[in-house]
Amino acid sequence: MSKASSEATPFKGRLGARISPSNITSNSISQKTTRYDDAELQRRERLVECASIVRCALPKKPLKQAAVKAIAADISAKLAQAAGSKPADIPGDAAAAAAAKCRSWLDGSLLAEGRDEAKIYAAFSALLRYIAHSLELSSDSSIGLPNRVLLLAQADRKPKGSDESIRVDGSIISCSRAADAESLGSAEVQDIAIISEAKWLQSEHEQAYRQLIRYSRLLYAYQHNRRFAWGITVCGTVVRVVLFTHDFIFASASMDVRRSEGRTEFIQFIVALSYCDEPQLGFDTTITWCPTAQLWTIECSDFNSENGATVKYYARDPVLVAERKFGRHTRGFKASLDPSTVDTPDTFIKDAWPYASQELADTSRDELQIIRNIQDTLQARGESTAGCVTAVHGGIVKFDAGTGEMVNDSTNAIIDPVLREVATAISAKTAMSEANEDEAYGDGESKEADIRFRVHRRIAIQPVGRPLYTFDSPYALIIILADAMEAHTRILKTCGYLHRDLSINNIMGTGQARMGMCRGLLTDYDCTIKVGEARTLWPERTGTLPFMSISNLLGSPIERTELDDWESLLYIICWLGIHGIS
Repeated sequence: MSKASSEATPFKGRLGARISPSNITSNSISQKTTRYDDAELQRRERLVECASIVRCALPKKPLKQAAVKAIAADISAKLAQAAGSKPADIPGDAAAAAAAKCRSWLDGSLLAEGRDEAKIYAAFSALLRYIAHSLELSSDSSIGLPNRVLLLAQADRKPKGSDESIRVDGSIISCSRAADAESLGSAEVQDIAIISEAKWLQSEHEQAYRQLIRYSRLLYAYQHNRRFAWGITVCGTVVRVVLFTHDFIFASASMDVRRSEGRTEFIQFIVALSYCDEPQLGFDTTITWCPTAQLWTIECSDFNSENGATVKYYARDPVLVAERKFGRHTRGFKASLDPSTVDTPDTFIKDAWPYASQELADTSRDELQIIRNIQDTLQARGESTAGCVTAVHGGIVKFDAGTGEMVNDSTNAIIDPVLREVATAISAKTAMSEANEDEAYGDGESKEADIRFRVHRRIAIQPVGRPLYTFDSPYALIIILADAMEAHTRILKTCGYLHRDLSINNIMGTGQARMGMCRGLLTDYDCTIKVGEARTLWPERTGTLPFMSISNLLGSPIERTELDDWESLLYIICWLGIHGIS
């Protein structure tokens, strides 16, 4: 039996409050077409082939790596014996039965029986069960028992707990023992560890990628401690592993299960994920769910501590969830340091993956540092801090990399074993795209590859604001907007910071809705830059649609100024006038 229990694992996702885009349109056919087109666009733009991406699943310690490879080779050899009509050599009745069910798939004869993708799923599920049973019988004392076994839930089902119409063809979940396979039904959306998609023909891998891209959104939207995601495509007898990061999708080389080397490589991937720690599976161990208390425990760095200490906050489900497939994956929790006051929170925790300089000493785009600088400058000059947020805790999220060493959570931490190969693969894809553009448009200018670095940051701020739409008085709205813009002007003139992202989400209110009992609050400094004597030109398009200035929308190289933010305010007023409040 493995060390972890599937129903007690604190690292799985948990359903949170959310507004699904699927509720916006009533035309399900149009919605499905839009999602399909979007997935195809994302596949073309973001999918990068990187043969060695499966190495990201291997344990960090060399001894464990060697053990995983040895176990996988042993399982593959015994499975080959079963495929060669020698079931007696398979240890254990359950393993022998699982091997028998996937034999026709492993030798390729299944594909001659007529198109039926359900048969591929049945064979794929049997292979996972065989691996799980074999791991339980493994006697390698150097690595011990696995942390989990990976099993396939019922195929082609809408995950339980999801308000989406998407049916996931293959939901692989983390279980405590192989025998759990007998009782698996439809997967809970919070329990999906890996998404998979099967197609009948090897040539249909692009369609399989599209489906995985659609499924990946569910993981980020419903699993509030999801860092990145794994996926598997099964096209005929060819298996590929897919790694979803915040900017790219990395696809492994083809692994043909009919061949010894392909079968062994895939088994090694499953064995590695069975033994790896939760971070390598894609989960954030600093955000855990307590099923008895029905709340989240969130660790936040204490920037006043010299030894890297953290403090624990407690929160219900997030008020802001990561709904997009790519990007910052920003999540927001209303939290409290005391679990007994979790329903009257006084702190807002923002968890996100913004772009950053790989030289982490450069804090020019660090939201936490910007907020602290604003507070310090205003207080030092005797200026009011009204309308501004205060940072109480925060910093870069750190986790145990499996070696006992705490490391910064970042893009590099996810793909560390194959950084060089990934960079080469992205450069090759960029060069190919440039060649296609040059041929189509005659553009001979060189283009720089967009290889961006993200870092996982978490910040706890006070006070907790309320969205504009919760105020039912236009007079209160005027007061809130005026307060926010007064703070915006003060921050610009006194501290030299330009916000650059005014929207209905970043201007909030505090206090009662009655006139005179509420105040405005300016939040979210992700896009803020330092201006003043040495103004920095950031020509990239920043902000929130549809509140961006015209110059910003057009991507003008003209430097952004406070006039762009005042223009955004006009659009906020127009938006509220059209859509209303309360």
